[in-house]
Amino acid sequence: MKTPFCIFCLKSGILCSRCQEKVDKGLFSELDIKVCKKFLELEERFQELKEVEFIKALKIKGLTIILVKVPRGFPKRVWFEISRILRREFGSVRIIEKGYDIKSMIEQLLAPVKILSIATVWFPDGSSELVVRISKHESRRLSVNKEDLEKVISTFAQINARIEYI
Repeated sequence: MKTPFCIFCLKSGILCSRCQEKVDKGLFSELDIKVCKKFLELEERFQELKEVEFIKALKIKGLTIILVKVPRGFPKRVWFEISRILRREFGSVRIIEKGYDIKSMIEQLLAPVKILSIATVWFPDGSSELVVRISKHESRRLSVNKEDLEKVISTFAQINARIEYI
């Protein structure tokens, strides 16, 4: 598995200066290190993980959201088994596959809620914001509150995000 940390650092539990600098700058957290270490252990059991790239992990109110980049044709059944194993250590887990389009990533994050539209709004000052519209009726099915989901989408998509109920 490709991780932002050295394999030696993950196995030893002691970070080298380069890996420690990534944590100090706020690019990654202790949760990222723990998740990478667990994925490294699982790589022996699940050979498919050798082609996977770890991007980021966030924990929001008991839900651990893990963003990974996978090759085409990666078997979905592997994620179900890995999620079940990770659930023991991290609580509720949702693994999100980062694709080329942001819509698929947001759909995975908000599932089972159906997204009505996703639009980028440009402001006069040159900044932009991603607006995700969902049905007010389906908002009850969200596993996490709206503000926390906006933070997660903003972090993963690297653009300000807003969820609107229609």
